[in-house]
Amino acid sequence: MQPEPTTPHKRGLIERATLVTLVGLSVLSVLGVATVSIYLNRISESTAGLTRARIMPGYAGRPDAVVGTNGNPAVNYLIMVSSDSTLDAVVVANLSASRRNLTLITVPADLLNNATNNQTLATTYAVDPAITSRTMEGLTDARMDHQILLDWDSFGAVIDAMGGVNLGGNELTGAEAVALVTQAPDAQTAADNCGAVLRAALLAADDYSNLMNPSKMNQMISALSDAVTLDSTLTNQVIKNTVVESSVHLAETQLWPVKTDPAPTGVGATPDTAALSALQSALDTPNLAETQQYQQAAYIPREANR
Repeated sequence: MQPEPTTPHKRGLIERATLVTLVGLSVLSVLGVATVSIYLNRISESTAGLTRARIMPGYAGRPDAVVGTNGNPAVNYLIMVSSDSTLDAVVVANLSASRRNLTLITVPADLLNNATNNQTLATTYAVDPAITSRTMEGLTDARMDHQILLDWDSFGAVIDAMGGVNLGGNELTGAEAVALVTQAPDAQTAADNCGAVLRAALLAADDYSNLMNPSKMNQMISALSDAVTLDSTLTNQVIKNTVVESSVHLAETQLWPVKTDPAPTGVGATPDTAALSALQSALDTPNLAETQQYQQAAYIPREANR
């Protein structure tokens, strides 16, 4: 049976519908490309003016990167958080080799250095952040690929530029968020709260309304330049490449606290042996979030401890 010929009227409707669809798809594609371009340009602007330094030189015996089957290595960003030049907490931001998961591993500043057993992370930081970085590599048996120094007092201004952060359903100003760490009752609580605030700040920074608001972006960029020092290997291009490769859902970012007990000497704290071993094993895999250890130890914060 031959198909019924299409009438000129029907043919005109089909042609117009096809044209409208093509134009619509083209507009959406252009908008998508424009949005991505603006986002990457904002990242370039926000990182170009940041202070950079060679925080930790290489050394013999340094742990190797853990590479996934896709050829990408897992990346550990060692964030050393301080106020008044005193270390408040350490956070290891682990980006999986799949680029789908981000985990914030929180470490108390009073954790003792395994090698000397008489120096805490805080005391090593007072001497040189490079020592703290190397200590963390010894503690975790994992490579700390990039180091970031974060002035916590100045970070309050970054939070205010975002319009505050939401933590456990509460809207916090920069000063309130900073106080959760600087006024915490102990080093463990300070570290846990620091991770929760950083996670909340990442969610706020990723908000579309912030990214598309030039005034807010300029304030955030200006505030970041006072708060952050990056290691010299964390270039703009490295940051942009990581963003392009990543498909992290920040709302799924979980915290993994390194739990400690007071040292018998009363100076500093020692990590729980089993818990530390579990963390070391997980960090030895390219996708930490897929491990059994992660399922047992990591969590999404509901509200920061006070």
